[in-house]
Parts: sequence; C-alpha cells; structure tokens
Amino acid sequence: LFPLLKCFGIEQRLAMGSQSSVCADLLEQLEWPEPPLAGDFHHPGLVSYLQNTLLEVVLPVHAPQMDFNDSDQKAREYPRPSHVWEAYKMHLALIGPSSTCKKQFLEFLPKLVPMFRGTPAKLAPGRDAVPYHFLDSDLHRIVLWDLPEINFKQKSEDYLREIGLLYVDCCFMLFSEKYMLTDIYCKICVAMALHGIPFFVLCTQSEEGMDEKQVRRLQSSFQAQSVQVRMFNPSKPHDTLEPLINDFFKEISWNRSKGANSDRIRDASEAVLGQTVRIKNLEKKPELNGRCGVCVGYDKGAQRYVLRLITNGVESDVALKEQNFSILKPKLLGSMVQIKGLQSKPELNGRYGFVDEFLRENERYRVFVPDRPGIGQALALKSDNLEKVSSVTGARPMAALPAAGAQKAPPKATQATPKKNNFSPPVRDKPKSTPLSEKPNASADDAHEQPSKRKAMNHKTPSPPSKDADDLSAFLPKMGASAEDDKDDLMSRIFAAEQDPPKKEEAAPKSSPSQPRKKLQFSLQGLLGMRVWAVVGTSDDTEDVVDHLMDCGKTVFNVGNLEDGAHFTSTAGLNSDPNLPKTEVIAFIEPSPSAVLGALDDAVRLEVSGILLHPSADVFGSEVLAECRKAGIVAHGVDIVSDVEPGTGIPVAPLD
Repeated sequence: LFPLLKCFGIEQRLAMGSQSSVCADLLEQLEWPEPPLAGDFHHPGLVSYLQNTLLEVVLPVHAPQMDFNDSDQKAREYPRPSHVWEAYKMHLALIGPSSTCKKQFLEFLPKLVPMFRGTPAKLAPGRDAVPYHFLDSDLHRIVLWDLPEINFKQKSEDYLREIGLLYVDCCFMLFSEKYMLTDIYCKICVAMALHGIPFFVLCTQSEEGMDEKQVRRLQSSFQAQSVQVRMFNPSKPHDTLEPLINDFFKEISWNRSKGANSDRIRDASEAVLGQTVRIKNLEKKPELNGRCGVCVGYDKGAQRYVLRLITNGVESDVALKEQNFSILKPKLLGSMVQIKGLQSKPELNGRYGFVDEFLRENERYRVFVPDRPGIGQALALKSDNLEKVSSVTGARPMAALPAAGAQKAPPKATQATPKKNNFSPPVRDKPKSTPLSEKPNASADDAHEQPSKRKAMNHKTPSPPSKDADDLSAFLPKMGASAEDDKDDLMSRIFAAEQDPPKKEEAAPKSSPSQPRKKLQFSLQGLLGMRVWAVVGTSDDTEDVVDHLMDCGKTVFNVGNLEDGAHFTSTAGLNSDPNLPKTEVIAFIEPSPSAVLGALDDAVRLEVSGILLHPSADVFGSEVLAECRKAGIVAHGVDIVSDVEPGTGIPVAPLD
C-alpha cells in the first residue's frame, strides 16, 4: 500500500525537477514500461513528507529507544534486526498466511511504481526477509519487506521480535477467500495493536471478485473481532487504494510526530540536525571513537548534542560535545551516477544508477542500478567508483551472459543428407549379419527389405540420400531376427525385450476393462498432512479440535449448527462454493456412527482423501470402518489434538 505511494510520486514527477526526470530517463533508456496506473493516484502530502522528514530523528512512537546508560529493558528485549538497521529508511512489512496472496500484491505494484527485488536478508535457516526497492527519487526512501510466515507454535511476541515489526512504520497483512486468517494471525493483530504498530488487513480477490453478500459476511466476521478488513481487487484497485493511501499517511505521520522530542529538535542547529557524524577524541568511552551515527537533537540543559547509534541491534542515544564529533557530508546523495574503476566486477563499469543512501556503517553509497525491466541491483560502492552525471544517454541493459558450457561444439563433417527434423539416430557399428536363408520364417519380402533397413542403421557406410529422409525404420523392431544375430547391439536387445514372450509361458490373464483398478489410498500420516479440513461436531471438544487445527495452519470448515458459528449444516454443503478451497479430509469428533455412515455418500461425491475418527476408531465401532472400506474411502482413528502438527505426512497438500 506504500506502493500506492508510488502513484503519488509519479504524478508529481512530471513537475518535480531534474532528479526525477533523469531517473525516468534512465528507465526509459533501459526500456522499462511506464506504470499504467501511475497517474491515477496523487498524494502530495506523502511525497513531501518523505522528502523533508528526517526519518532517523523522528522515529515511530512504538520503536524502542533508550539513552546509552538507561536501564530500560524494552530495547534489549526487542533489538533491531539486521534487515531494518537502517533507521533512515521507512520500513513497511508484508505478512500473511499465504505466499500466493503476497505474490498477487507484489505483481500489482509495478503498475504503480518501478520496483525491483533486492538481496534477501537471512533471519534463520529457511526464513528470509526479501526487500523490494522503488526506482523513484520521490519514493526511494521506502523499502517493502516480504516477511516469512509465523512458525508453528511460535508465540506472537516472538514473531514480532524475529521480523522486527516494532521498527517498521506500517504492516500489511494479506489473506484471501481461499487462504483465510487463522487464530494465530488474529493474535498477531492484537499484539500489534498493543504495541501501537499501525497495520492494515487486506483481503485479495481474483479478477472476478466476490459478490457483495460474501464481502459483507467476511467483513462482519472480522468486525466481531475489532479488525477492519479492506477488500483489494487488482483489476479494480481505485475503490480501495485512495482511502487506503489517506489512512496510511495519517497513521505514519501521526506515529512519527508522537515519537519525536520537539524540545531537542527545536534547540538543535539545522546544520547539524539529521547529519551523519563520526565520533572522535572521547576519553571516558574510547570504544566509541570512530563510530558513525546521526545527530537527533540538542540537550540544552547539558549543552550537548544527542547522537544516535546502533549497537548490536539496540538503538542508543549518547550526548556529546560538539568537539567530539565531525560531520560527514555525502555529496552524491540523490544523484544519478556512472560506475567506474571497479576491479572485482568490471562488467559493472559504465553502468548508470541512482544514489539511494549513504551507508555510514561502511562509509559507502548504496546505488540502485536498474537492468532489464523489473531487474535491478542495490550495490554498496565507494565514492571513488562513482561519477556524478547529468545525462544517461547510451544506457543499455547488461547483455545476457552465456551459460557455462553453452557454446556449441563445431559441427562434425558428415556425408549424410541433413534431415528435416532434429532427430539424429545414435551412431552404431553394423551388427553381425546372418544370411536370410538361415533365419526362420524368412520370406521373399524379408529378403528384399532387410538390407535396406540395415543400411539405414549403419551410419559409417556412406549412402546416397534416401527418398524418404525422415525414415525411422532403423529404429523399429526387426521382426523375425534371432537373439544371436545382434546380441552385441543395444537397440536389438531392447526390441527383443519388447517382443511378446513365448506362447508356452502364458502371461497371467488381464483384468477385464470394466473392472476398475484399485485406487491408491493415503496413509494416516498423509491425511494428517492435508491442509483443508471439514470438522463435524457441535461439542466443546469440536471447538478445541478446530482451534488446534487452525493453530497448525490448517484451513478448517466446521459442520454443525449455524447459530454456533458453523460454516455448514451438513457435509452435503461442502465444496458448494467455488471460491472456497476444496475439502480434503473430513474429521468426526463426536462418537456417532450414524453421522459417519450418513456422510459416506457425500465423501465419495466430494472425492475427499479420507475420513478421520477422533479420538479413536474403537469408539465408532468396527461397522463404520467396514462400511468406509466398502465405499472406497480410507478411514483412520486418531487423536487429532495430540497427533496433528506441521510437517506430518504430505509437506504441502494440494488446495485445488
């Protein structure tokens, strides 16, 4: 939704000076398509806020911050993760139970603003935070993070700590009518609300969208939990984006204004406030000498400037006299540059890019270098390797490098006539020949045709072009040939193996075509790994099972009384809505054999993978298992609460 931001930037870009126009010229030279919806949205307040606000000085109010010697533990309990260490950026987060929903949203964003995928940051084995950067001089200070899903049995606070949500300006939680939010994500919403983290919940839709009745029912179910849901259809974005942009801007601007210390900012010199500084000549804390930070204010009582540092991920403020730091002046910030003098990657020399930020940690510039449409790199380069330019004429994408070993070997000389197709038979030695007169069942036709076939198979013997250049008869079985004839020929052995066995060894009688093959059935572990469940029951145990399955990341439909919040009154209603995922497993919680037997016809019609009987098959009786087997439905008894957990059975069960 920050993407929406882009729209604002682009419409202003037409009248915002040389920086924006040069950035647009570079993308035009590289044949990037112009975002089709760039001019449909406009929010000058957001663009102005990004250009004029010192983001490091006015942190969000929910971000932990502390003095260097403060004993407050919140900043230590929620350290700033490495992927959001850059406080001079406005970080936005994208989370949700399904990568499909996030992918749908990320594929929509280039319609609003040119963007590219950055290098992922490693949070844990198999868990990456993927950044998306905006190639626009108005919106480049925003970075959108595609963050991993919450782990099984991971607490909400631990998840917030892992992905650093206390250091993002806003979080967008995405789901769809097929990938509903589970209780885990509802708990995350509660945790974000308690910490004061702005967030928006979006339900992505297909191009056809949802009917109004479905939308109202979905929104009312979330309103009961005090969560506002906004419907987002990529094919019809205008109704959602305009109010969303306004609410987004209100949230982030209010949040940062509350986090700012107005007295410290007002008393600081404009020449120093927000500038990158390097600490020097400290005697009491010599370990800080040489560290780079940012000036965030002035303590009038102590007559010292307040500098902000990041130490082991913890945001820290330290008050120093003016003689204990020097100001660094990045001259290339926000400029178009050309790369030069690189030795490690000489192929980048001559490329053009946009200077996004000065990285004080290593005193280098981050440069956005676009390539082919949708592709780009974020490089950290020294100022010696950059040259400021005012024109990007001649910019071209990097030529695709050939894959290793992709060069074709020089063609071999051959006397064979080129064939029309690309099929080239393997070269083989001519098999040993046996006079046709010695072969059984040899006919006159065989004597006439066999030499031509062997001649076609022998590539070493030059022959005049055949009348039919595509003749594949050399690769057909040689009928009537004995095993001894071509015992050293691989193709002959293959053809011999494919021939019918001798009549005296009669094969087993084949099953009648009308007799259906036995259907493969899932094991218990396979059923437990399925993603879409229907749980039948109305008791308190049913509610416990449903909660546990949702905590395990399952999509669960409850079959019972609608007054109690169930989705369907009977199993006959399952799969009736094409917009909902298809049920894969039916679980019966209450020991009612009649309920299972009455649902067998529906289970067969729905083609479910199996039936589970909770807490064991014994309480339902042997007759139930016998009838399930007779109907061709696999059934298992299992304690769902104790045995269902992520990773059991099939890693990812199909949803459609």
